Amino acid sequence: MKRKLFITLYEKLQDGTLKLTIEAVWEIRMLDQAITSELMIKPMEDGSFQYLSNKVIKSDQNANAGWYMPRLTEEEWEENYSNN
Repeated sequence: MKRKLFITLYEKLQDGTLKLTIEAVWEIRMLDQAITSELMIKPMEDGSFQYLSNKVIKSDQNANAGWYMPRLTEEEWEENYSNN
C-alpha cells in the first residue's frame, strides 16, 4: 500500500503545542483524500517532539475507511471488558 501524507494546516497553540491537520493520499486507489487526521505534538527542549494525540476527522471527502474504528472511552472499555 503506497500512501503519502501531506500537512494541510499548521497551528501553534498558546502553550507551544503544535496542531497539524494531515491528509493521506492513497495512490494505488487513486484517492486524493483517503483520510484526514489531526495530530497534536509538543516540541521538546532537546529538539525532539512528544506525541500527544491523533484523531481522525470525519468528512464526506474521506474514503470509506471501514478499517478505522475510534478508541473506546474508559466508560465503554469498562462496560465491555470489565470482569465485574
